[in-house]
Amino acid sequence: MLGSVLRKILDRLICVSVYAFPFLELYLFFNPFLRSYRISSPWLEEAAIVFRANPWFSYLIFALIVGALSIKRIKLNFFRKYNLMQALILIFAASFLDTADFLFPYVIRGQGSIFTPFFNFVCFGLLLLVTYCGIFALIGRIPSIPLLSSAVLVQIQEIED
Repeated sequence: MLGSVLRKILDRLICVSVYAFPFLELYLFFNPFLRSYRISSPWLEEAAIVFRANPWFSYLIFALIVGALSIKRIKLNFFRKYNLMQALILIFAASFLDTADFLFPYVIRGQGSIFTPFFNFVCFGLLLLVTYCGIFALIGRIPSIPLLSSAVLVQIQEIED
């Protein structure tokens, strides 16, 4: 009885911690905005800066998740597999936005650029999506997101076959 409760708590903590990586990557985009409304947190800011200072860290996390999902010897329940795969896709999306901002700063962040509101909308939407997934993982439920959830289910079926 106690073992199953501890296992559920461990499952939830692992899944929430994996969602922290895309959250930290996206948090840096909105740090000035959040600071202006006094929503910012000093320890979250420090963690995001450390995460951003190591550019290969997100790719290392990406590779570790792919490795954990593809090794058949590691027994993962459906809840862990689902959240790990979904976090993997969200890490990829956050890294893509970060790379686009780095490669095309004048197009995306330039004065009067039409892409700035669109880019901010996409980043903020992805930040809310990561928060939504983290909250659902914390309460032990599987988040349902159009298109993304069905893609995750297809990937899990391919891994299990």
